Amino acid sequence: KPAVPPHPLNILPTNPYLIGAWIGLLVVGLVLLAIESTTHAIMGGPMYLYHAAEVDGGDGDDIDSEEPSPVIELMRGDRPDFLEAPYSTDHPDYVPPPRVVEFYAPWCPHCQHYAPKYKQLAARVMRDHPSVRFYAVSCVAHRDVCKSQNVSSYPTLKR
Repeated sequence: KPAVPPHPLNILPTNPYLIGAWIGLLVVGLVLLAIESTTHAIMGGPMYLYHAAEVDGGDGDDIDSEEPSPVIELMRGDRPDFLEAPYSTDHPDYVPPPRVVEFYAPWCPHCQHYAPKYKQLAARVMRDHPSVRFYAVSCVAHRDVCKSQNVSSYPTLKR
């Protein structure tokens, strides 16, 4: 008598714990996919908050056309040199200029709400202390940088 291959449904797990685990993985995958597609649909796929009009073709509402933004944003392809301590061997007493770095996600409502306030803060501080630099890093565009800086929530400020 020839061997009959098992019916495809007979190879599925029957253990309820295994079935629950597979369903759980499927749900997590679908949720992650939904978050990614919702982010793209809501945001139109932008990677940045501070220079979105320049990079993503936005309407320009987020950029003051009369003067440049006081926040320097790390753009795709840029090296995050400002995160490294630029100590000079020629001048052992050299202290790098003070800086504030915001790590954010453009889809994060708290980050969107905070962005104009961060720009205002940067403008006010730089008026009295021009050596202070304010930076912004999109953790969507620069996941590796945010990971190396141990960023686990948004927005995150570091000096």
